[in-house]
Amino acid sequence: MRSRWFHPPELYTAHSELGRRVGWLELFYDLIFVASFIQLGNALSGRLTLIGMLGFVALFTPLWIVWTGFTHFVNRFDVDDFLHRSVVYCQMFAVGAMAVTVQPALRGDIKPFACAFAAAQCCLFLLFLRGAFHQSEARVLSKYWMLIWLFATVLWLVSLVLSAPWAYLACAGGIALVAAARLSRHARSLEKRFPMNFEHLSERFGLMTIIVLGESFVKVLTVLADAEPTREAFAHASLALIMTCALWWIYFDSIAESRLKPQAFAYAGWLYGHLPLHGGMIVVGVALQKVAYWDLWVPGKETYRWLICGALAVTLFATALVELVTLRKSAERSRRWRILFRVGSAFLMLGLPVFATQLISVQLLLLVALLCLAQVGFDMIMAPMD
Repeated sequence: MRSRWFHPPELYTAHSELGRRVGWLELFYDLIFVASFIQLGNALSGRLTLIGMLGFVALFTPLWIVWTGFTHFVNRFDVDDFLHRSVVYCQMFAVGAMAVTVQPALRGDIKPFACAFAAAQCCLFLLFLRGAFHQSEARVLSKYWMLIWLFATVLWLVSLVLSAPWAYLACAGGIALVAAARLSRHARSLEKRFPMNFEHLSERFGLMTIIVLGESFVKVLTVLADAEPTREAFAHASLALIMTCALWWIYFDSIAESRLKPQAFAYAGWLYGHLPLHGGMIVVGVALQKVAYWDLWVPGKETYRWLICGALAVTLFATALVELVTLRKSAERSRRWRILFRVGSAFLMLGLPVFATQLISVQLLLLVALLCLAQVGFDMIMAPMD
């Protein structure tokens, strides 16, 4: 029996005797990111320009970094007392503040967003500080990440007193610090000394993938709920469902149950490959919302052609990157052909807005849907046996 008020964190590793599964607090924690990604997608939807897209990337990355930071902490430590939950709730409030400040951030006022992100990072600092204080066995691991999150928090707080472009550079420096920290030689030596539970991480990232894929359903059904129940509306919904189901299929058949290759930077490739993969899936949802307004019998707006094809291309490129560093036990042929097929399909996606300008909307959407279904068909050919 453990005290619900307070108990020291227990260390998890891949070799621990402690069982490891996704906890209820982790699932509850994910809900604030559901709302955050909806807000971020809505902000992008109203600002479909190159600057708007760069702003989306700049704001999505900190949200994703916070989520991965918490996910890595709970992968390492078993703790669920009053103090832990209180810190996690504080971080959820900070993430919520990040969500409601994305609109002014896209307009150039980054200080509210930076303040919220600094608070979210500070919560991660406190979690690892507690780990360093109570868990002597892994103190060197906790101290490393405690300092990383502390320095990153300071950089974002410094950005509050700077003017552009120095404020942007300070924010970028904080993100770069966290991203590079996992690639350092010291971090890789710590991973060997305290191996992560990859099965738990794979499950967590799979759940996040379902969350970002769900954005597509939310946005398309929101549009169609306000429209007349016509054949065109049914066609839009069907094509959107086909694309979303195909993305789910290739992720959960090709990536979700894979093992990492025994290479130095395999985990880094797996981890950071999920950043464009998740971001691309969110943009796919925004794009499907936009094309739901298309007249199927005339050529669609060029901006939206590029949006849907570009988002799907980024998703396929990212899928190929993750597959490059993983091994799938059920594949009967070389994984190289899967990767080449993903990359080739991504380039075909990018070519559609250029070479298919005269196609009416329904023809373009059918081609896009067929390219997505081709991923499923190729996967079945490569691994016909489960």
